[in-house]
Amino acid sequence: PWLPAWQRSYEQAVSLTDSNPKLAERLLRQSISEAGGRFGDAQLALCRLRGRQSQWKEAAAILAEVNLKECQSQSLDLLGREAYATQQWSVAQPPLAELLTRESSEKRELLVLLKEVYGQLGQFGEMRECVLQLTRLNPDDPKIWWAFAQTSEQMGLTDDAMSAYRNVLKHDIPSDASIHVFQKLI
Repeated sequence: PWLPAWQRSYEQAVSLTDSNPKLAERLLRQSISEAGGRFGDAQLALCRLRGRQSQWKEAAAILAEVNLKECQSQSLDLLGREAYATQQWSVAQPPLAELLTRESSEKRELLVLLKEVYGQLGQFGEMRECVLQLTRLNPDDPKIWWAFAQTSEQMGLTDDAMSAYRNVLKHDIPSDASIHVFQKLI
């Protein structure tokens, strides 16, 4: 099928990212230019290339210019996970957060990743919201309730923490863990 020049350049660049990153970068920049300066998926691929070259500051600057709502989920996922794997929290957060707004069978995994990202960025309200959403997805998992209790307690939300600790005790947990939870409730 017929594809616009910018789309052909992009697809060629993606196929070359591992074998010839310099040519891939040139093709990505060409694709972005041919698309009028805005081509989110190509810009995210360029962010990944810059990140692989340890140029995360430049990747973050490119990312700031992208309308993530226009990007394919796969592009968001690739950048978010690569940035996460290299602990580039401020680059990982935007694409992962955008993915969370979309229908996905990986919602639980995204929440776990974002919980870590928000914690590393010191965004504890957002981190707590991720854990709260995890409790809704997995209401029978005492580990998630424990994480919610701990997060709430760290934020000074004592009533929420106590309620979450009570939820931990509703589940089958080792007796030494039960003792620890009882101590928290006292």
